[in-house]
Amino acid sequence: MNRLSRKYQPLVHTKKSNPVFGFDGLLKTIFRLTYYSRRIERKLMQQAQDVIRISNTLTNLSDAELTIALQQCKNTLKQKRRNNKDEMLVNAVAHIVEACKRTLKIRPFDVQIMGALALYQNYVIEMKPGEGKTLAAGLAAILKGWSGFPCHVVTTNDYLARRDVATLKPVFQFCGVSVGSIVQEIPEEQRRIIYLNDVVYGTSKELLADFLRDQIRLNSEFDAHQLLINQFSQTHAIPKNIMRGLHSVIVDEADSVLSDEAITPLIISVEGQNHLLKEAVLVTKFIIDKLQPNIHYTLNSRYRDVQLNPIGKTIIDNLAYELPPIWRLPLWRDELIQQALIAREFFIKEHQYTIIDEKLVIVDEKTGRLMPGRTWRYGLQQAIEAKENIELSNPSETRASLSFQHFFRLYKNLSGMSGTLHGLKNEFWHIYSVHILSIPSRFPSQLTLLSDVIYKSNEDKWTGVVAQIKYISLQGLPILVGTRSIHDSEKLAEKIRGLGLSCNVLNALYHAEEAKIIEQAGQPYAITIATNMAGRGTDILVNEDINKAGGLHVISTERYESRRIDWQLYGRSARQGQHGKAVSVLSLEDELFVTYCPNYIRNGLKKIVSTVIGQKISLLIYQHIQKKAEHVAFLSRKNMLLHDTQLRNTLPFHPENS
Repeated sequence: MNRLSRKYQPLVHTKKSNPVFGFDGLLKTIFRLTYYSRRIERKLMQQAQDVIRISNTLTNLSDAELTIALQQCKNTLKQKRRNNKDEMLVNAVAHIVEACKRTLKIRPFDVQIMGALALYQNYVIEMKPGEGKTLAAGLAAILKGWSGFPCHVVTTNDYLARRDVATLKPVFQFCGVSVGSIVQEIPEEQRRIIYLNDVVYGTSKELLADFLRDQIRLNSEFDAHQLLINQFSQTHAIPKNIMRGLHSVIVDEADSVLSDEAITPLIISVEGQNHLLKEAVLVTKFIIDKLQPNIHYTLNSRYRDVQLNPIGKTIIDNLAYELPPIWRLPLWRDELIQQALIAREFFIKEHQYTIIDEKLVIVDEKTGRLMPGRTWRYGLQQAIEAKENIELSNPSETRASLSFQHFFRLYKNLSGMSGTLHGLKNEFWHIYSVHILSIPSRFPSQLTLLSDVIYKSNEDKWTGVVAQIKYISLQGLPILVGTRSIHDSEKLAEKIRGLGLSCNVLNALYHAEEAKIIEQAGQPYAITIATNMAGRGTDILVNEDINKAGGLHVISTERYESRRIDWQLYGRSARQGQHGKAVSVLSLEDELFVTYCPNYIRNGLKKIVSTVIGQKISLLIYQHIQKKAEHVAFLSRKNMLLHDTQLRNTLPFHPENS
């Protein structure tokens, strides 16, 4: 049975406890607050020191002797004897550290060893940028790979999945652990072979997509007992699933994957044929061209919603006869109209999407990366295509769907890491039942946060940004400017080049040049303008002269709904103890401010923002709005989980209840 559960674990869902809310949720919060995380952190640091001490005694072993010792460590660790569990773990990690030194010519630091120990014991760790999370995850993955159960390491993109495997493969092989990477272009049969490895690197999107494809193959008809009966009776063909199971996972950039993108569903769909929908979308575009905001409908920016007023409804009633008969029903007609208006008002080219080769490609708003192959549902994709006057794609029919939040709750062992986990301790404990530990930095932070500046309008803000770039560039320092959209990055680059300065642009349109652009971003006089995709997971290196002069200078031109995303940009500077500076240049017309701040307050602030006291008040309100947006996002994720849990417990035919 154990062998079958390994082989068909994509089907055998882990029985996670239901999330608790209300008074029970309060009790769970109190339990988290009383958890002695500081004591655990001190224990891990002591264990890391013991690992270093033991590893120093292994230098005289030959490679053959070390290989035998590693096999012995693997066998003893799998036995999981409770009386000397910590000693076995420390001894095993010490031998892996020595193997790492011989194969990679790198001796892990104490904080990296501490991080690896925490990851192996299913904690989520906060390690500052540049502290070596990649190696810490690799050490933990070796330990988990020794168990015989599959271990997945989640990276933020395909490039990092390939890079990490290529970098760490020598130490994996020396330790007797097979490793591979799953990236987008790999065909199905090759994926099945790669998943046979002890450790597999890949993005959350690729892992979840393969999981859903396996669910479609299995049709959610079998459970582990049925598979056992079928195998012995040989009366049924055993489905050929791709994955080997969901046992252990280590999530890099856990804040993004487990929080910011948690409730985003990944959908497996097939292309359908719906000519009536296409015709209706084109007619709907003709209808909404006659509607104007604040005259025929009102907008709710916070929730991306549109509300028609009586005048607008009258115009639609008079033009509804143009629609195909099946779409003239008031319910379907109004949904089409609302969808088209939402596409026009809230989905902006070079913000949420771009056009490549006359095809619409979605852009991830949080990372700025392209998302090829993904489409919006319920006719929104076709509505945006109609707005852009490009050929309408065929609507898709959903075959399977699951949120990332639900998917990662299915793993038996969940751990993760990030440089920015501020404010997530309660959320991670409630949703994933994991604790967050802080790993100390090897070097004290040398990042200097300059006073933020806020302007009355976007036009004034960009003028201020250009002035700052010009001033800093004259000092010969490299500059990284973070923008929220492709459009803003291109517009700013045009202004900079208009001054006779050269700059590189890093956004979804130039993702293929990312590594080269990041490599040049730390050079003297370098100006790099980027969306939030700017080299996350890589270092922008500066030489010693630039470091002494102040290091990389980061300018943020707009705040996100989460402070953590802002800090990800700041974290590109002052890595590994180097110097660096960061500043935010903002506007009262920034998207976040417009969405969450009432108009009468913004209008009042515009009158005083140019004064010293007006600056302080405006920045305080901006900070309050950002915290409010974070809370709204948390409630959304929490309510989604509650709804999903209630649905699972209510439907007797739900796969997890079978």
